[in-house]
Amino acid sequence: MPVRIMVIDNDKNVRKLFTSILTHAGWQVFSEAYANADLTAVHQFSPNLIILDFNTRQSGVDWAFLQLLKMDDNTAAIPILVCTTANTLSPEIAGYLAGRNIHVVHKPFAATPFILIIQEILIAASHIALQPAPNVVLPILVVDDNEQLRENLTEILQMEGYLVVTAANGQLALDTVAVVRHRLIILDINMPVMDGFEFLAAYTQLPEPHSPVIICSAGTGNLNPGVLPAFVIATLPKPYDIQRMLTLIKTYAQPA
Repeated sequence: MPVRIMVIDNDKNVRKLFTSILTHAGWQVFSEAYANADLTAVHQFSPNLIILDFNTRQSGVDWAFLQLLKMDDNTAAIPILVCTTANTLSPEIAGYLAGRNIHVVHKPFAATPFILIIQEILIAASHIALQPAPNVVLPILVVDDNEQLRENLTEILQMEGYLVVTAANGQLALDTVAVVRHRLIILDINMPVMDGFEFLAAYTQLPEPHSPVIICSAGTGNLNPGVLPAFVIATLPKPYDIQRMLTLIKTYAQPA
């Protein structure tokens, strides 16, 4: 069954944009204005994720609809992604959303990191649904600009039973680690937009805990371990030994 995403936004053009982006990513989309959205529609569509346009005032149809979703037993567990034009949220609103496990994306945003965030939310939600225990198995993030290498490693890790998400450069990886935690990060160094060193420097500035990082790059022989962050737990040269890679991964991650 395809992943179903429900978009609630009063702007018709924004709904069309969301539908185009999400459909292109392979998901089934149902979009509606707040005036026509109700719990019956949510029950019928049974979405895996709800995306809500949101203002920063604790009033209006967006807040009312969000509260309805969280009060209804049939919809309370559905992940919600709030999209807002506010650069920052007040501590009260931010605390409320965080306490309800509601994710926030600030407009405007680029399509690719937005898709990565949705992938992370869906993976976490699907795993929680399958696992009665409170310990969630976090995904492995593979960061490499070589599409073939990303796909090959992803296929191998998935066959080993791991949850995997990918990013094509350090900036995309940084966008997603700022929102969702990972059990392990496999990082290339030479990448466009933001390389591996720039990613490590920026990631170090994010609040702890930091996920363990395995650097996998053709230039590992020139790396000085003394200047790498403490969360870098190993370096592997390309082409890498897949068995050594799997042994390292098994130490820090577990299959779903």
